Formats: sequence, structure tokens, C-alpha cells
Amino acid sequence: MERGSRAPPHVAVMPSPGMGHLIPLSELAKLFVLRHGFTATFIVFSDFSDHAQTAFLDSLPSGFTYVVLPPLPLDDVPPDAHIETRLSVMVERSVPHVRDVLRSLRRTTRLAAYVIDLFGGETLPVAKELGVPHYLLFTTTFMALSLLLHLPALDQATSCEYRDLTEPVVLPGCVPVRGEDLLHAMQDRTNDAYRCVLNIARRIREVDGILVNSFVDLEPAAYAALKEAEPEVGRPNVHAIGPVIHRGSRGGAKGNECLRWLDEQPPGSVLFVSFGSGGTLSTEQIKELAWGLEASGRRFLWVVRCPSDRVASGAFFHLQGPDDPLRYLPEGFLERTRGVGLMVPLWAPQVEVLAHAATGGFLTHCGWNSLLESFVHGVPMIAWPLYAEQHMNAVMMADGLGAALRPKTAADGSGLVRREEVAEVARELMEGEAGRKARGKTRELTQAASQAVAGSSCKALAEVAQYWKDNASMGDHHRTAALSSSSSSSSSFTETMEKRQLNQEKTEGFTLLPSLFPNLVGGSLICAEEVSSTERELTDMSEEEVDLIYRMHRLVGDRWELIAGRIPGRTPEEIKRFWKMKKDPCFAEKGLKRKRAVEGTVAEVQNQNFGAEGGEEEKKKEKTTELKVVVVV
Repeated sequence: MERGSRAPPHVAVMPSPGMGHLIPLSELAKLFVLRHGFTATFIVFSDFSDHAQTAFLDSLPSGFTYVVLPPLPLDDVPPDAHIETRLSVMVERSVPHVRDVLRSLRRTTRLAAYVIDLFGGETLPVAKELGVPHYLLFTTTFMALSLLLHLPALDQATSCEYRDLTEPVVLPGCVPVRGEDLLHAMQDRTNDAYRCVLNIARRIREVDGILVNSFVDLEPAAYAALKEAEPEVGRPNVHAIGPVIHRGSRGGAKGNECLRWLDEQPPGSVLFVSFGSGGTLSTEQIKELAWGLEASGRRFLWVVRCPSDRVASGAFFHLQGPDDPLRYLPEGFLERTRGVGLMVPLWAPQVEVLAHAATGGFLTHCGWNSLLESFVHGVPMIAWPLYAEQHMNAVMMADGLGAALRPKTAADGSGLVRREEVAEVARELMEGEAGRKARGKTRELTQAASQAVAGSSCKALAEVAQYWKDNASMGDHHRTAALSSSSSSSSSFTETMEKRQLNQEKTEGFTLLPSLFPNLVGGSLICAEEVSSTERELTDMSEEEVDLIYRMHRLVGDRWELIAGRIPGRTPEEIKRFWKMKKDPCFAEKGLKRKRAVEGTVAEVQNQNFGAEGGEEEKKKEKTTELKVVVVV
């Protein structure tokens, strides 16, 4: 591996177990590799290194490598434990192995960032320890992100079970959500799964930035509320970079069979039924769904899995064995529906099915990947949530956006969707007025998604990529040499590291001040006694400083303290005055005197970040965002 300044920047990616987590992170990594010149390493779990995952990783383009972690002991985890509990345990026990991988990458590549998904938070201390910028790919909605950011406060303010709340929870900029539709793991506050989610909610604030697989026009009010709250202490920057979806095929003969069958069907006539790679129904619900599809009289393509009468995520951790899922269907069902329906065991090429002209509707478990794929291809939905955040997704799609219909569960409290309801909602989606409206709304989302891919989301991702490139490490060998010379290092730098390093200077008399531009300071190791600063006129700003201010402002907005902290010797007031002056019509005529060398002082940077007696930070801590609970009449 080539090292040093000529090597490409590198990103390490750790998806938590499951194809539903691997796919969005792999698609994100592809964008950095193919569009922005990065290389990437995936850190994956051996427990899920089955043929499908291995084939998927091996199919990734040039520039990718992957490391399989050693097997983890999970015998002490109950088989019926919530998915959140099992994922959290697996990631926590993988921490020593992740440390070894990141250390190796730190030595041998220009490691620019470490990216995790929601369940990877237990590895964040390792990234901090090694000085690697750490980011979260949030693979669902802004609404779900808002809930997690508010969850610690909601936990303190709520004394009962959330499902027993008589009033819906209203998050800033979001559609009201009933307690029973909040995260599946929040439905029993005594369960380990709830404690895991609460820990995740606290960990989120430790990342350096959050990349959200959604886009501004899909949830404009929720996005605006999150951006408005960014200046608060402990709120990472949020970047809307979606929709990032899987566009290729993992199909084989079965996939081709699906598509050949669809080729023979009229346009828009087929209801695609799939509950994702991990979702399962109970034995009774499979039969009710089958009877309902048959009674609807509509064409359907159904991906059938063996039932699980314990948990709805029964297929998530266990590959289904040789048992034939078709044997759980009602007697005579296959014969009666031949020519109208096609049953496919276990898996179908979902993206290709949704993109097919014959597909006119999608009965989905409301996993976020599936929802993105559905409205990217303009397919309206029947929302049938099972676990995780899927009930919240269903509320947003049905109540908030109007792009989905939602069947009613039985009044007897069984939670079943009866056959009569299945038949009615299938007919309504495919031919009714509500289905027509949902189809029209879905087409609007298709257009908005297309515009985001080429516009706002593309720009946001490019800015993050540039920021990572500017802060990419040189590898330990090169970094040590740079620190011993007079030229500054281009070591990794994060907002959290910035404060920690300046605290180090306060207590130990020195700090490492990594700079985005080496010629801004004479060396990375700076002692307070050896440097001094002089007052500068605004027109004395160097070309590098001006360029840095513009690019930082695009990323963090009017956070003058943070921007000034990246430019030794500049105060927040100077940066703010410069930003206002650039709008002056006379400014272009005055020009800028370029100055290649800029002195800076540790003391001045301390003032920029901490203020006198920490006053600025205390003011920030006083600002909070209220969580409202209102009555829906």
C-alpha cells in the first residue's frame, strides 16, 4: 500500500451485522471511492460471513478491501432477545478486534474517517483513542434521529410505559407519533433492549458528524429543526446525503424467474409482497395473508419465509434452513393462485422487481432501505411494520406523506391483520381512490429524490469528502517524521479532539494543533512560550485562510468559534467581520493581500474555543430544545 501524501485518502467502515446494515454502508462507501478518490476497508462480523455476504463483498469494485472479525461468543444471549440487545452485545464484544484493525489502517493508509451505523457506538472510544474522525451513517429518517437525540430527556420526563401515553409525542418538525408506534425497543422500558437504545441515544452525541440517508425535501421541517439545534453543546453536524440505495442485483436463477414472470404481466398490475431479509410472520398471520391475497383477486409476487411465532425479526440472525416455507401456506393455495400469484422462497431481487413496469404496489415491512427503493422507483405502498423503527416509518409514510396505506389490526388485541382487511387494502392500493392518491404522492417523491441525488445531497457529500481529504492522516511512520521536522503534520482532526487537545495544553503546557494547511503554522508541536501573535487587519488574510473559511462555513455555518479554532491566530470576531465584509460591494475592489505565513498562539486558540472562564460554553449549555407532547383531538 502506498503511503504518505500521494496515497489516496482511506475510510474504514463497520456495518453492524445483517445485510440491511451492510448494503447502505457499502453504497455510501462506493460514492466516496468512485466519485471522490477514496479507498475503503469494511470491517465485518464472521457470524454473518455467509455465502450471500461474501459474494456481495467480493463483488465490490476496485478500491475496496474487507476484514472479517473473529467469531464472538454469544451462547449467553437468550435466543428470544430483542434484535437491539443482540446487536449491541456483538458490537461491544468486537471492540478489541476493531482496535487492532484501526491501528493497522492508521499505520498503513491515509485514514481519513471511521464510519459506523447506529449499533457501532461501542467502538467510538477506540476511534477517539487513535485520533480517527468518527462519523455515523444514520440509515433511517430525520424523525427517528430526532427521537434518539431527545430520548434521554423523554426518558426522564416519562414515568409510564410509552405505549400507555394518552397523548402523542411531537418531535420538532415531525408528524405526531403515538407511544405504541415509537421504536419497538421502547415498548418495554424494563427490557435490556430499551437500555441498549438509551445508550445508543447517548452515544450519538459523541460522533463528529451524522450522515443521514434521507433528503431535505422528504422531511424539510424535521431537517430544519435538526440544523437549527446544531449549535447546542453535544449536537453533531447533520448532513443529508440520501437517498443512497442498492441498485445492483444479487440474483441468480430465482431472481431471473421472478423477472421472467413479471415480463408476462400487464403494466402496474402486480403487488409485490416482501418483509425484508430479517422479517417473519407468525404461522397464523401467514395463513391470513395468503387467504387475503387470494380473496383480493389481484396479481401478486410474494417472497415467503418460514414463520416465527416468537419474534418478528426471527430471520435476522438465523439463516432459514432446509425447511420449505411454502408448506406453511393454506392447503390448495398454490394450485388456486397459479397464474395469478408467484411464491418465491426466501429471497427475490427487490430493486429489480420494484423497477419493473409490471409492479404496481409494494406490501412492505417498512424497513428504510425498502421504502427508499420503493419511492425512488415510484411504487406506492401498503405499510406493514414489524420491528425496530418500522412503525415510525409507517406513520411517516401513511400519515405524514400519504404515500402508503396502512391496514388495521384485529380488534381482539391479537395484533393480526385479518384476511378481509388484507383483501380490502390490496384492492384499494391497486385500483382504489386512496391508492391513486398514494401513487401520485409517490411519483412526487421520485422526482424529489432524483433532484436530491444530483443536487443538495450530492453537494453535502462532496463537502464531507473534501473535509475528510483535508484531514486525512499520513500513517504513523510519516506522521512521526513530520512531527520531528519543521513542517506541520496533516494529521486527523475533529471537533471533539480540538477541545481535548486544548485542555491538554492547559494542564501540560503544550498541545498538538493539526492544521488543515501546513503553511499556517511552522510546526505541529507548539509550546505556549515559543510563539506569539500580532493583531492583523482583515485584508491581511492569506489565500489559504480565505479558502478554508469558505469551505468550513459551508460545513458548519456561522459557528465562528469552530472556524477560528482551525486557523491559529484568528479570533471568532475577525472571522465574523470578514464574512460580513465579503458581502460589501467595495470588498472586491479592495482585494486581499496574500500572506503565506501566519503566526498563531495557543493562548489565543484557547480563548476562541473556551472563552474567559468558560463563559461561552456555559451560555451554550443553557440553550435547550423542548420536547412537546400534545393532545390529538
